[in-house]
Amino acid sequence: MTGMSATLADTDAWRDHVLGDVEAGNRFAGLMGTQRGDALLLSAHLAAPDGIAVHDLLLPARAMSYPALTPQLGAAFWYERELHDLFGIIPQGHPRLEPLVLPPGRQHGQPPRPGAAGSDVAALWPDELAVPRHVLGPGLFTIPHGPVRSGVMESIEYLVETPGEDIPHLNIRLYYKHRGIEKRFEQLAAGDGVLLAERTEGMASVAHALAYCHAVGLAGASSFPAGLAPCRWWGPPTSSTRSAGWSDPSRRTPAC
Repeated sequence: MTGMSATLADTDAWRDHVLGDVEAGNRFAGLMGTQRGDALLLSAHLAAPDGIAVHDLLLPARAMSYPALTPQLGAAFWYERELHDLFGIIPQGHPRLEPLVLPPGRQHGQPPRPGAAGSDVAALWPDELAVPRHVLGPGLFTIPHGPVRSGVMESIEYLVETPGEDIPHLNIRLYYKHRGIEKRFEQLAAGDGVLLAERTEGMASVAHALAYCHAVGLAGASSFPAGLAPCRWWGPPTSSTRSAGWSDPSRRTPAC
């Protein structure tokens, strides 16, 4: 099943394929968007015991929306908010299309569309006064906590809405430390990409670099030496992705 894909132009058929795969027992692993000329390619990834299936939907240039997955597939909630942020596409039926990775009401720059031409990363200007409220009532107030760094997450801000003891609503805002990492990867050859992968997060430098090498090897249909199990790379192979195919198992554990 690894690498299986189907590209559709019918939005309803694509949605039915994705939801049908999940209903059959496969795990929803992500929803990505990529600029393809003037069109937008949506790729839903479904994980099964024997590999990854990719269901692609090609939306034409004038398309403004598609039927949302979130009402039937809660795991797509953040993915569809991010797609709305980055491409302006509307997942019809999504319960809450608030900004996720871009600040609300941003006035500067264009969204950093994955796959679009150009190397400039859009400048992000958070509005410090824009604090959304989801709960109303006597004594309720919002505490903007952060941005702070927590565990494996980047710097985020927690919006705590509370009357004092109970917390009826907690929201997070992710854009305070937007570094344009995904956009940067698009501009690099594999040899440079592995250097960026290991610098994405210090505490996971070996894991990220190893996964990148395995993924690039799989994208280029490279054969792996015995004992090296490939990770999966979700993207088209190019000439620049054939140069890094494996990593020495003896180097998988960093010196601490």
